[in-house]
Amino acid sequence: MLVSNNNGLLDKAKYLSTQAKDDELNYIHNEIGYNYRMTNVQAAIGLAQLEKLEEFISVKKENYKLFKENLDNEYFKMLDFNDNIRPNYWFYSLFIKKDIDKNYLIKYLNDNNIQARPIWGLIHKQKPYTKNQNYNIEKAEYYSGRIVNIPCSSNLKKEDVMYVIDTINSIIK
Repeated sequence: MLVSNNNGLLDKAKYLSTQAKDDELNYIHNEIGYNYRMTNVQAAIGLAQLEKLEEFISVKKENYKLFKENLDNEYFKMLDFNDNIRPNYWFYSLFIKKDIDKNYLIKYLNDNNIQARPIWGLIHKQKPYTKNQNYNIEKAEYYSGRIVNIPCSSNLKKEDVMYVIDTINSIIK
């Protein structure tokens, strides 16, 4: 779904998302377009999910608070959300402060049936971009080596969150 108060941008988005056809009969394309339309079933599922959005955010916020209360210590810190926004708590990032290897932690969690993964690969290290200019990204390298994304689904129950917390904390005991 795309929302805007600019009709020109909405028209352009619709044009591009419906194959950018300038002549529907002869399929003339003056720009590169895409086939990003959704079916009625996909739209219905999307609308049903929107009706539950506030509930999902509420659950994710409570789970985040539980993680933060139990994982902020001398070894770990849950990354905070910006104060001047209303976050949706989409995912939770655990920052490793000291003495634990990120890959070891991920493997340890996965071995205990907890899905964990590193943050996304840095763009400047992705093959299509290795020859592109980059500048002052030393913090990205630092954080990339110390952040693990931990479970954040809106269907996690309190006992699931506590299992993740206990498993993470068991690594430092």
